[in-house]
Amino acid sequence: MLIRHILSPLITRQYTKWYYLTRSWRKKDWRNWVAEEFERAKKSRWTLKNFPDLKDVSFEDLPSYPITERYIEAPSNYPTYLSYYSSGTIERKIIRLSKDDLKRIFLGIGRIIWTGKNEAKFKNGLYMGFFGLGSGAIVHYATYLLSNKGIYVNAGDWRKHKREIIKNAPYDLLILPLPYYADFILNFEHDIYDGLSYWIVSGDLFTEYLRSLLINKSQRMNKIFYAVDFYGASEVFLLGTEIPPFITKAIQYAPETTIILLKKEDGEIVNLFDADPGDRGEVLVTPLFNYTVPNYPLHDIIEVEETESKFGLPTFRILGRKGIRVDIELESLGHIKGWYSIYARIMGIIIDGSALNDLIGRIFNSDHITFVEQRNAKIHVRIYVNKRINYDDFINALKNNNRTKYLYNDIINHLVYIEVIYNPQLINEIETKYYEKFGPQATIPRLIIVESESS
Repeated sequence: MLIRHILSPLITRQYTKWYYLTRSWRKKDWRNWVAEEFERAKKSRWTLKNFPDLKDVSFEDLPSYPITERYIEAPSNYPTYLSYYSSGTIERKIIRLSKDDLKRIFLGIGRIIWTGKNEAKFKNGLYMGFFGLGSGAIVHYATYLLSNKGIYVNAGDWRKHKREIIKNAPYDLLILPLPYYADFILNFEHDIYDGLSYWIVSGDLFTEYLRSLLINKSQRMNKIFYAVDFYGASEVFLLGTEIPPFITKAIQYAPETTIILLKKEDGEIVNLFDADPGDRGEVLVTPLFNYTVPNYPLHDIIEVEETESKFGLPTFRILGRKGIRVDIELESLGHIKGWYSIYARIMGIIIDGSALNDLIGRIFNSDHITFVEQRNAKIHVRIYVNKRINYDDFINALKNNNRTKYLYNDIINHLVYIEVIYNPQLINEIETKYYEKFGPQATIPRLIIVESESS
């Protein structure tokens, strides 16, 4: 009650004031503000304890500062208001946030709500998450802060709360962790939605498969559903979002909590504010919290779309993850070792995982797990899908898509051999094992470069 009746109006006023202050800002204004905030963060006594040399680094010089490969946790005397473990897919660590850090998060989220809806809050929200995870804890706070009313349920137990969910409908905002999106969309048939509803995913990004499920459901119910990709990370929470209907299938940078640097394919590191359209590379973040870890790699690969959107900020597409070790025992395929990367480059052949994700989800309404391996002088690609796909239809789709046509040419030139295998059980097994091991925010390895296997 304290949060909804006292804290919520206070935070709403703060982020409304922030929105009106910044709504006419252009890129140079945002850049100047972020530079000022870096000066504050780099000189905090908690930052200086672990990174004393950062005080002599300017915002312009940050791209030349060394990459911090291992996250160094905040000092024990940090004024922690909320703490949680990261998912552990890369490295498990404790993230500590102060009250001021949380304020920054909600300033960013509130500004985005105003930008997309031209109002301060949603009417009614259905929030799902997991306590103990950063996203779950903050989504629980959001129940009281981002909508006039709303309910929060544990995502894994949503069926137990079915009556409560129906009773409190209709909803114009739904926030669910990725592992439960398909389950909820396919199996919750009651009409609990406002005429226009925003669907936000936490823990990972919408796949084209999930977008197609959402579109089909909206058409059946004669509603408008907006899919909203929320790009977050445990270390900074908020990096950016879609803002439908203005910015879709691209992420607009949210600078309230972080500086984003881009380590390009040629090794050059640039500030996102200085990147050009088409620049592609790995994300490095420097949190703008009261404690910062400079130039920490998230192992995400992005491609810049616009240098400045209509709202004054850069936009980009998230292509996927880079170089994550895979070591998994599967009932059907045995022990699989390898690497998950959004791009597989073997014998000079590139398998573009981002393009495959888009094509398989958008055209064939299917999820997938793809294994890539070298066998003698050929590249073998096994694509496991959860919807039956005719092989000839798949090859024609590759041929007619600008992003995958190159792969079609490699196939007809006998450089690449592709199999499309219907095996929903395998996809479910891999997803289940990853969520059990790393938690519901784990990244599922959709494209695995196989090192050795037994099958």
